[in-house]
Amino acid sequence: MALINAYLMTTKNLEGVLAAIRNAQAPEKFTIKFLESLGYTSTNDRLIIGVLIYFTEIKDLTAIIQQNWSSFEALLQDMDWVRHLLRTVERSRNVIMHSGQLALDDIERVGISIRDWIRQAGG
Repeated sequence: MALINAYLMTTKNLEGVLAAIRNAQAPEKFTIKFLESLGYTSTNDRLIIGVLIYFTEIKDLTAIIQQNWSSFEALLQDMDWVRHLLRTVERSRNVIMHSGQLALDDIERVGISIRDWIRQAGG
């Protein structure tokens, strides 16, 4: 089997897949079975699962980590630390995404946060 070199082999169903996801009840886990339950059974449609992580916002990451804490606890150890670190990074991200500029202190704070994350979680 050849490896794919694109996130989606075709986009003909993309609009429908995204609409179905928006209108569906949130699943406990976003899996291929969930996608199939919405009527999208093609292997081409399954590739959207790998793309959706790129639409995740930092606040969503906090919720994902908290909901799956048993998978992250050994690595991150302290959920309050995770929340604080991600909140710090999110504030700076919001400034940048709204065409603002970060002050040197903010840049240093983000750098420290990233170094802390790498030290704690590996990198």
